Amino acid sequence: MFMAKEDRTAAKKAERSKVLLPGRELAFSQECARFAESLGVPATLVLTLLDEDDWSFLIKLHALIETALTGALVDHFGAPPALAEQFAISAVGGAGGKIKLAYEAELINKPMKDFLDRFAELRNQLVHSIDGIKFSLAGYVQSLSDEKRKQLVAALAFDGDEQHRRELLGMDPHVAFMHAAMAVMEKLAGGGVQMGSLEVWLSVPR
Repeated sequence: MFMAKEDRTAAKKAERSKVLLPGRELAFSQECARFAESLGVPATLVLTLLDEDDWSFLIKLHALIETALTGALVDHFGAPPALAEQFAISAVGGAGGKIKLAYEAELINKPMKDFLDRFAELRNQLVHSIDGIKFSLAGYVQSLSDEKRKQLVAALAFDGDEQHRRELLGMDPHVAFMHAAMAVMEKLAGGGVQMGSLEVWLSVPR
């Protein structure tokens, strides 16, 4: 049965109120608003992402992460316009990707890198075909073997809150992914300069 977008949004909000403990829903909304402000985007952009269909949610959230990665790398290395453009058009994952460079520059830690690598793989499965609009994140999670699901929970719970992230993943995968993504992007706002990693990155053939 077809459900109008307004009805889908209302249904998602109702489900989310069950997932987040009393008082946590407002706190999470405030956290999203502060995060949006730090990115210089409207708070509604972040909050409404949670109400998108699974395909749109993952593609848009990944785009936010990629933007944060590019901005962090440009700021970190004080990149001139030509290099900033190269950062912008470079792949996210892979040997010459922005995730690897951000890790080598110590802008993110290994658990965060693992999360970003897994997210990039999932995004790549969806972005190259319009069939991705049929994707169900909850169905994807349910289809995983116990070991694969455990690995996904570990990737999402790089901050150590594995039990909470596991519960969120089972009840509202959007919130689980949003929590992890915001933690990574907040981390990308800081970090020390590691120029050697830039030299290695520039030497990788593209």
